[in-house]
Amino acid sequence: RRFNQKTPERPLFGGLRRYGWEAGAFTTPTSLLYGMTRYDRQEFADAIEIVRWAGGKSPLALAIDKASDDLSLAPEDEYLALVIISDGKILTQDPNPVDAARRIKQRYGDRICIYTVAVGDDIPFEKANTPKNKPKYHDKYELLRNIAREGQCGYMVTSNDLIPDDNMDRFVH
Repeated sequence: RRFNQKTPERPLFGGLRRYGWEAGAFTTPTSLLYGMTRYDRQEFADAIEIVRWAGGKSPLALAIDKASDDLSLAPEDEYLALVIISDGKILTQDPNPVDAARRIKQRYGDRICIYTVAVGDDIPFEKANTPKNKPKYHDKYELLRNIAREGQCGYMVTSNDLIPDDNMDRFVH
């Protein structure tokens, strides 16, 4: 919601893709909730409200691959940004999301940057006070950082890093 509120008023083209398992029957592992279309703040806000509680591990590689197809609808002369919001929990038998990030970078080249936002109840990942005996913190941080690195021009942040409005402004810009 804050990302949407801070998005600058300028012509943009985009979409919102949900991934992960929602509570309830008949859910799909990923679906396009908004777009691909010219960005409209209110319509995007309405799409955000469709997202319900999700649980379990996420099919992140599938979502990245589907987002790659979504982005094929963007005008060819525009730069692209893939923003992934994740807790870094994926099924071990699922395809590697870093490989999916590599595929989307190969497809779009210098047109695309990949940004990841780490969320969840186990932040701070590898900040100074992260316990050394908690490898799950470090593994999730490493996964999200490696996905962003594949974009060669994006980066990873934690949701806590975006709490001050100035930080969110810079990130969205």
